[in-house]
Amino acid sequence: MEHSNSLAERMRAARLTAFLQPVVMSSEEAPSQLDDLVRRTAAIYAGAVTEETRATYARRWRSFESWCSTMELSSLPAAAETVMLYIADQVTDDGAALSTIRGWMAAINRVHLEAGFTSPGQDPAMGMFLRGLARARPSTHHPEPVSALRIADVRSVCRSLDSQTVNAVSVRDATILMLHRNGLGDGEISRLDWPDLSHGDGTEVRVHPVRLGHPDRTVNLPVEDAVILDRWLAIATRVPEPVFSRVEPSGWREDRRLSPRAVFKVRKSRADSLGAGGRRAESDFAVRLLVQAPSEILRDKALVLVGFAGAFRRNELTSLVWTDVRACNGPRVRQRT
Repeated sequence: MEHSNSLAERMRAARLTAFLQPVVMSSEEAPSQLDDLVRRTAAIYAGAVTEETRATYARRWRSFESWCSTMELSSLPAAAETVMLYIADQVTDDGAALSTIRGWMAAINRVHLEAGFTSPGQDPAMGMFLRGLARARPSTHHPEPVSALRIADVRSVCRSLDSQTVNAVSVRDATILMLHRNGLGDGEISRLDWPDLSHGDGTEVRVHPVRLGHPDRTVNLPVEDAVILDRWLAIATRVPEPVFSRVEPSGWREDRRLSPRAVFKVRKSRADSLGAGGRRAESDFAVRLLVQAPSEILRDKALVLVGFAGAFRRNELTSLVWTDVRACNGPRVRQRT
């Protein structure tokens, strides 16, 4: 019986430690087989509560524990009177809301239960105290009821996000990369003027040579590349501004053309930033990324649609990793518990 009691105490201590903070094993520790099993069992037990909830409880418990130390009162186990004093000390005219106070109580009660003690909240006097506190601090804020988004609302949100997909800098850089992919050098791109761009069956670009004495040449763009140039024309055609100049995301442009060195920097920075695994992005890949919706718009749409489809909570959405997503006939997302 004595051995059984000792094991129960060790389990309670391990559960409390696992609940309040992650267990980090030191390289110098050499736990026995039973110690290791107790730790792992406690970790499994604590995993029944989400990491975010445990972190909130731990933060609230540390606040209570610090207050008890200052007042030279026992925090574990704590008498119901101690908890009443703590709450009364924390609450002022401009202090915590009733919902916050209930959160403190939940954390204190849970830690006591994990440690094998009776929770202070079970004391009848605590119930009377909380009712008196509720009367002394009536809620003055009555928020409007929040209703769930319906499919029509979700579509409206997505349409609104789609309307924000034009980014002048990205379209300019995609056009520069596209022209370079079609054989134009940095100096030739920087020399382009609006009359050098003409429309026929496709789009023709008249290219002025960098070296003196060389004749102009004409480059015919494929249809898909002509579409990219058309997007830039729709955004940037401002006489007498040059074709390519410094541009703000809002669309404001300078009237001074980019230098060949500046064109090179645009290409290099985009190849470096859009690459993966330490490798630079190929021009085709970089152009595809730049002409699609900005990444933050795609992210926000994914959050809205995945959250709606799976009825996910905020913490479930933000904790998703790529291994939770599996492509079948359509993408599937594994919900974490």
